[in-house]
Amino acid sequence: MRSQFFLFAAAAYAARLPFGHREGFNPGQGGDELRALEEEIVQLEEQVRHDAGEFQHHHHQPAPYWGASPTSYSSADASPLTSSIPASSPISASLPSISSVTNTTAALQSLSSVAANYSSILSAISSVNATATLAYTDPSSPLSSYAPTSTPVELTGLNSTDPKFLTLDQWTLVQSYIFNQCDAALDGVNDGILEDPTICKFDATAIPVCGGASNSTCLTSTQINTVEQVFTELFNTEGQLLYTQLLYGSQIDAFRLGQLSGSIQGIAKSWYGGAVWNDSFYDATQMNQTDYAQADLLDALHGHVSGFNGDLSAFNNAGKKLLMYHGMADPLVSGANSQRYYLKVAKTMGLSNTGLDEFLRYFRISGMAHCGVGGISGAGAWMFGQSGAAAVPGVQDNVIWNMVDWVESNKAPDTILGTKFWYDTPSLGLEFERPHCRFPYRTTYSGSGAWTDPANWGCVFISDWQQCAVGATPRLCNADGSFN
Repeated sequence: MRSQFFLFAAAAYAARLPFGHREGFNPGQGGDELRALEEEIVQLEEQVRHDAGEFQHHHHQPAPYWGASPTSYSSADASPLTSSIPASSPISASLPSISSVTNTTAALQSLSSVAANYSSILSAISSVNATATLAYTDPSSPLSSYAPTSTPVELTGLNSTDPKFLTLDQWTLVQSYIFNQCDAALDGVNDGILEDPTICKFDATAIPVCGGASNSTCLTSTQINTVEQVFTELFNTEGQLLYTQLLYGSQIDAFRLGQLSGSIQGIAKSWYGGAVWNDSFYDATQMNQTDYAQADLLDALHGHVSGFNGDLSAFNNAGKKLLMYHGMADPLVSGANSQRYYLKVAKTMGLSNTGLDEFLRYFRISGMAHCGVGGISGAGAWMFGQSGAAAVPGVQDNVIWNMVDWVESNKAPDTILGTKFWYDTPSLGLEFERPHCRFPYRTTYSGSGAWTDPANWGCVFISDWQQCAVGATPRLCNADGSFN
């Protein structure tokens, strides 16, 4: 029997995966069964959409997780619907069964139960600790005194009439100073990509202060304070870390997707207004510590949606595999969040990185944004077969088949080779390729040769990868080393 694995995709734009498009792979007699299954999937999806009341493709509510069958599949359109595949499907006896769910937390919080049904899980952009993620999606960073926190709208203002607000041109100015301090200065390559933004210690005081009104070449002291605040962590009133900081390098896309441009994020507003307070008139601009505490209080009632359990013993003991990846320029879910979960699993289970390697591998994808949401994929080599859009001719690696090889042949991937086409358009040709190392290794330029050549990059072990408390970069745990 071929392996079954559970594919977890964070974005609603989960694309149909190319079952038969593996280099040198011939589906043989199973090919007809696959095509028949795909037709069946389409029919089932239409039925689910009908039963759900014609759910709107671009609805802002969190994607519902029906979970009717342990195997489900999400289509290439923007709908967050999941469709059930009968357990009796011939695919379970021939080729890999792939399941896709748009609710990131559902995958991680259900690892123990999933272990009985799947050989492995592929997790993209893990929104572990979902209540804090949603707090971050709308409100952002707290003050260092752990006072009731501010929302991004309070930090940035609604528009340019607020002295705190930065325009896109001004965020571009900020980005130039971030790149100056943390691009080539840290990774040796001036490519507009922060290879490891978690080690960037940006000094915003380097930005020129305007004598009068701000413009595209300088900022006011108030605006510089805004810059400093949006890149800080979220704590509760007791000083415990609730959520990691927005990573440097994601600021332009964060503006374009509404995080830093005065928008109220619908997902967070709906979650706190509906699920937490049952208040149709909930004002997300006033979100504070009371909201976070209430969300945590109701976590069990909501089915433990925080999904932040670090004990994967049942999953590991069942011989299953978990492969995670996260874009380091993700403007919606901080790229440090998945690293935080990796550290929590290591601490909870008392395992070293080599111990985790046996069943859990996490890949940090430099320059990758949030799964192409809003047409934004990022400046990095973000294509590696994870979706239909990323599994086109010219893309050499395929993370789906990497997972199959790991499960079936015990060939675990040490790197994922990412591809970047000019303007993300394959017909315009290859811009560069880059290997993305598994954590806790850092993708590192050799110092010589073309940076566009993947052969000139290697993996260097991060010796202090477990450091996560006060003073660590990034800050990923509480002062005592614990995780909430």
